[in-house]
Amino acid sequence: MFTRREIIKGLVGLGIMATGIEALALEPDHITAHQHCHHHRQEVLSSKWSGCFHCLSIYTPDEIWHDDWIDENTSGVGQTARCPVCGIDSVIGSKSGYPITKDFLAKMERKWFGMREYGTESSL
Repeated sequence: MFTRREIIKGLVGLGIMATGIEALALEPDHITAHQHCHHHRQEVLSSKWSGCFHCLSIYTPDEIWHDDWIDENTSGVGQTARCPVCGIDSVIGSKSGYPITKDFLAKMERKWFGMREYGTESSL
């Protein structure tokens, strides 16, 4: 199985380009995963696991309470999950294609919140 990055680099190497494709290939996964933390209701609910890159909690989507959903659509249904542990809207689901592990979430936390240093996963 190839990673998204390997596929994009292969396409670029073959001369197949689209606007911004080279920039996507250069961004680390813990940065590109951020696009999956909002307006993601269906993706999170269809995931096996969800995780918070603020408090590094990992849980099943059914642990997200009804009132933990924000960014309501026109029908009044929230589209962005807040973490049931810390309440921050920094949740991603496994259906995003990114790993829901403490290591990966810690890398995202460092980038977007800057509170932990890389390599401290064992102390979490």
